[in-house]
Amino acid sequence: MEERKITGCVLCPINCGLELEIKDNRIVKVKGDKNNPRSQGYICRKGLAIAHYAHNADRLKYPLKKVGDRHERISWEQAIQEIAGKLGAIKEQHGGKAIAYMGGGSFGGQMEVGIGLRFLNALGSRNFYSSLAQEFSNVYWVKGRLLGRQGIPSTPDMHNADTVVAWGWNGWMSHQEPRARELILELKKNPAKCLIVIDPRRSETAEHADIHLKLKPGTDALLLKAMIKIILDNGWEAKDYLAEHVSGWPEVRPLFDDFEPQRALTEVCGLD
Repeated sequence: MEERKITGCVLCPINCGLELEIKDNRIVKVKGDKNNPRSQGYICRKGLAIAHYAHNADRLKYPLKKVGDRHERISWEQAIQEIAGKLGAIKEQHGGKAIAYMGGGSFGGQMEVGIGLRFLNALGSRNFYSSLAQEFSNVYWVKGRLLGRQGIPSTPDMHNADTVVAWGWNGWMSHQEPRARELILELKKNPAKCLIVIDPRRSETAEHADIHLKLKPGTDALLLKAMIKIILDNGWEAKDYLAEHVSGWPEVRPLFDDFEPQRALTEVCGLD
């Protein structure tokens, strides 16, 4: 008997809507959910291939215990008892801080975080690690500086933007934005909008750009410094805003003195 299920993809933070056909408890067909307000039926290859990840032959379906040089299937009861016994022994001998929790990071991996962190707290430990610490630590640090708290997320509103600067972003392939390819095509076709790509490689997104700055690899920071210097030389900075909202600007401002942006751009960044 076939069933129709409406759900969301968890393979990237966009979480596009999916419409699934289920037969014998397996995904047999996937298409985009046209009623999803964000994705509106849009779906990428990862979403289309979600059955591969759900029913992969190498996916673990039950506990395995290493015995010698191989793994043997054991019951859930045995697995839970042995793990609990080892954790209890570690806590008794070394204290709760000797135990760490790894998981609960990023979209699709956050489902167990409520239980996991409560369990960690019960053991008396605060050692919590996830992919966010490696992949997004800089993002959350910046959010904290801009918004006052690192836990307040924000995302760009590219679909309503007049100008989009894609700095190292190949959205045509990596998406990370609702209906990414439709967005890129819309920017390209609309004469009132502009897509600027900053990327050493002529990526698929750069192919559709109004302006492609093909800078030399590793010179991104220098390009940014040159852009700021050009703004300062022309008096384009929002002085009142800087004075009211930005701390430390008087200490940073002298770093742009005696800096030649044109020379940096042509001789180092390789840009006209």
